Amino acid sequence: MMAPADRWEQPTNNKPFRTIGEVSAEIGVPSHVLRFWETKFPKIKPLKRGGGRRYYRPRDITLLHYVRRLLYDEGYTIRGAQRALAAASVVPTTPAAPTELAANDPADPIDPARIPTLAMELRMLAATAHHIAAGGRPESKAVPLGTDPRTSE
Repeated sequence: MMAPADRWEQPTNNKPFRTIGEVSAEIGVPSHVLRFWETKFPKIKPLKRGGGRRYYRPRDITLLHYVRRLLYDEGYTIRGAQRALAAASVVPTTPAAPTELAANDPADPIDPARIPTLAMELRMLAATAHHIAAGGRPESKAVPLGTDPRTSE
């Protein structure tokens, strides 16, 4: 397998279209792996020109970085990565640096005793978001600053 050419930095080559060889070297996987990923992840759609030659756009390269991170760094299966990519409303526009990824991880693991409470809070937030998205209004009433919320009507 090819060694990644510091896959966390922006490419110095700012061409709008890149060949499979260039992308393969940048991401650090063989070209046959990129072709396989195209069959498994429908969002990855390079342009194909005469003779079947592939040209990857910056958006495709970003998706490939994301898929590589899911599969190789985070240990997802193909199926899990497909689900994560489908569930992601926003895919990172640039590959995150390792220090940024580490900074987003919680320093301490979640206390298992807090999991039921956190799950309930998430369900409540999801229900509120669904209610608001359906045209409802938030249930809470605003209380002016300086007033006691227990006595205000």
